[in-house]
Amino acid sequence: MRNIIALPITPTLFAPFGILLSTDGLRAEHRHNAPQSQTCIETLWAPAQPGHCDIQRMERHGFSTQTFFPLDVSRYLVVVCPGDDGDRPDTARALAFVVDGRMALQYHRGTWHCNMAALDRPGLFANLVQKNHGEDDCTVITVPPFRVTLPS
Repeated sequence: MRNIIALPITPTLFAPFGILLSTDGLRAEHRHNAPQSQTCIETLWAPAQPGHCDIQRMERHGFSTQTFFPLDVSRYLVVVCPGDDGDRPDTARALAFVVDGRMALQYHRGTWHCNMAALDRPGLFANLVQKNHGEDDCTVITVPPFRVTLPS
């Protein structure tokens, strides 16, 4: 199984995938392009991960940005990757980031990512997303498994 090591997140490293809301004055606009859609704010309980996280599925929201606000989180893990020419996740170019629990982030529309994973202890997030409840609202794909290892 291929292994990647999670990096500390920075706005520059995360920029191709989204916006890191880490300092005062930053702004992210909620964008959507879904017909007959509704704005949803949901809460999400994320289990705590051990020293690694095995990835087998990735998802994307083709019509909407998706913003995660940590409510009760120590640190969390974000795994993203660009799409390939066939519009599937290119897991060979996957990146993983460790994010401080005081930082929110927004994925760009169509960004391939994994479910939120809390580190150190289980965590609670609020999620802002636009949904049209159609089949193409959220695309989930099984990928060749790979492991994300946390830095020591």
